[in-house]
Amino acid sequence: MNNTISHNALIEKSKAQISSSIDDEEAVLDTQAGIYYSLNSVGSYIWKYLDTPKTMSQIIEHVKSEYEVDDETCQASVEQLLLSLKEYQLITIRCE
Repeated sequence: MNNTISHNALIEKSKAQISSSIDDEEAVLDTQAGIYYSLNSVGSYIWKYLDTPKTMSQIIEHVKSEYEVDDETCQASVEQLLLSLKEYQLITIRCE
């Protein structure tokens, strides 16, 4: 599995999922596998931002605008989350 995501890669939610906010977290259901996933407040913030497809750069800048985090930590954390979401087939990542 590729462990890096290009800054211009396009990230999009899978069509085979539904999600709902619960307090400051997000519950995501993979409708094909019938498996439920829970995202913490930062993951939820990113998930809601992905209501329309975004590039990796856009997501990083969006997170940095809301949270006090340095560039390296932000990129690593966002990338880790997105790779997990991709592994669970909740998003697609397309290189542009």
